[in-house]
Amino acid sequence: MSNLFDLESFNFPGSQSDESPESEMSRYSPDHVRWVQGSLNRIMGLRLTPDGELDRQTRSAIRSFQKRSGLTSDGYVGAQTTRALVAGSGGTMNIDQEAGFGNTPRSFGLRVTIIGYASPRWRGAKNATQADRLNFQLSTRRADSVRALVENELRARLGKNIKIEYAVSQMEPRNPQGIEIGSYGVGSVDALKAAGGKRSDNSEINRKVEVMIEKITTTYTTGGVSLPPQRVPGRTDTWALGVTKLRMLAAGAALGSIEVVLRNRLTNKQMFATANLYGGGLGAGVAKAGGSLKKQFANATKNNLAQAVTDFIGRGEVFFTTKKEMGFDNFDGQFIRIGKATASLGIKGVYAYATFPFIGHHPDVLVFQKKITIGLPDLEGWVATGKLRLRGPNPGDWLEYDRTDQVQGSYDTHWRETLLLTFRTGKWDLLPTEKSRLKDFVATWARRYI
Repeated sequence: MSNLFDLESFNFPGSQSDESPESEMSRYSPDHVRWVQGSLNRIMGLRLTPDGELDRQTRSAIRSFQKRSGLTSDGYVGAQTTRALVAGSGGTMNIDQEAGFGNTPRSFGLRVTIIGYASPRWRGAKNATQADRLNFQLSTRRADSVRALVENELRARLGKNIKIEYAVSQMEPRNPQGIEIGSYGVGSVDALKAAGGKRSDNSEINRKVEVMIEKITTTYTTGGVSLPPQRVPGRTDTWALGVTKLRMLAAGAALGSIEVVLRNRLTNKQMFATANLYGGGLGAGVAKAGGSLKKQFANATKNNLAQAVTDFIGRGEVFFTTKKEMGFDNFDGQFIRIGKATASLGIKGVYAYATFPFIGHHPDVLVFQKKITIGLPDLEGWVATGKLRLRGPNPGDWLEYDRTDQVQGSYDTHWRETLLLTFRTGKWDLLPTEKSRLKDFVATWARRYI
């Protein structure tokens, strides 16, 4: 396995040997750009949004990093800049292998925690307090000596210039950006409790140092989320009118009802409305009845039943525009005038129309039925007016667009292992066999890290 930090011979995928604008950065995937942005944030303490966009702010940050790293400040990420970013990030490239199709951006951290212990016994101590203090000092020296050995081995394996941070708190740590080492001693408090308060105990298991190495892999994700729909005003001046039901008894006076559907052509939403109609005229068959009121009423009733049968035949939707933009509520309470004329003498002609007397619209007459057919001799003509009332819930005078967004997230996976090292009584330097075990342990984790 080649050494990742042999930067003179290591070629990053797709990189060139110079910092020219023709470098592969222009062809890198958004995952690789996110890695660059994340590296700049960690190294320089910036707050670039890791969105994968090589925008002006990212270019400016690249130039600043290049300038402080002694590189050509051109804003392009070639081989030299990539090497500097890797070294500054703790020696890892935060994307799997080559930036490109199918790769998931990841960052890696290595945390080394070293805890020193001491047995309760201390023969030279004058009292328990002094024994506890001396044991604490001894446990701290043991931890520090192991820390020095671990650091030396890591630098030998990963390169002498590898960036190592030192933990300054024993509280719950944050994920390291690179390699972090923390060491501290706890004295003989735990051992004294385990021994039941016997200060004569000098068990080997209490003369120890625990070395825990943990690799933290942070995987960065991008996922889609649904946002509340966006509403756009939908009041309009373009409408459609359809007549779904029409009933009329006309024998001098005209009494009837109508049901219409209004459709907003901008939003394609529709709403039903009804009106009771009052006017005058003659219905079909009434003229043939002559002066017989009984026949007139009977023929008017037959005509009404015939209308019910033909409600959905021959009535199309008619388009119209209004002078002002309107919503459904503007039609509620408006007057609608309906007129119908039928003449038949072998050839039958039917003409029916609607108008809104108090709404300026074009065309002025909305013809919803106009046809020529064959029929028995007859004559019909009437005009009636009524006030519209909307039926059902208002669907709203707006358009709604579904919206989604991309959310940046991450999750961590932890892989840890602990090595137990023992010491001679009163000593803080390791025996050769323990040093060898520690060296092999650290070397194994160094390989896992890179």
